[in-house]
Amino acid sequence: MYKAVVFDVDGTMVDTEDAVVEAKLKILAEKGRTMDRTELLNKIWGKPRYKSFELLGIDDTPENHDKMTRYMLEFSYLIKFYDGIKEILQQLHDAGIRLGIVTSRIREELSYDITPSGLITLFEASICYEDSDEHKPHPEPLQVFLKKSGLKAEEVLFIGDTVYDMQCADAAGVHFGLALWGTTEPDTLTGEYRLKHPSEILSVLQVPC
Repeated sequence: MYKAVVFDVDGTMVDTEDAVVEAKLKILAEKGRTMDRTELLNKIWGKPRYKSFELLGIDDTPENHDKMTRYMLEFSYLIKFYDGIKEILQQLHDAGIRLGIVTSRIREELSYDITPSGLITLFEASICYEDSDEHKPHPEPLQVFLKKSGLKAEEVLFIGDTVYDMQCADAAGVHFGLALWGTTEPDTLTGEYRLKHPSEILSVLQVPC
């Protein structure tokens, strides 16, 4: 029986695709560069910010990180929570299921959506980019959560949408639930659970709807 559910953020709890694309296109435009939206997404989706900068030829500098943060806030009106996710998080919390976040975002980036929504109070731990030396697909982010929570790997279910999430869970010995509502790779990713809607998490945890 799982005692905790750990969630990725982008593509799992929130749909940030449009905001991320607009923010990065704006940075590229300031450098006199253009890029097709689809090409940009194929290059960067599911990758942490520093890696996406590298792939787009954007210098990994404090100035560009500050710009990205400002532009994400500028385009935050494009960010949407996936259908049912807020209600499911509350139901899990009310049922005594412990909740966590493991994300490649820096902590400041939770201010776009998770923190202002008030949902951050439901999570006992949020493991962000700066909380581990290694990052997804390495198991360390999940291992940091396990250490903080005092839970065993078999007591935790990780919900994510990318190959990096899947590989992180597998390497940490944690069961993986694929968020089919957010993934762009439904035919190639595997896991213990293939979840079509967030409400299916309740069935896995045997929490009454």
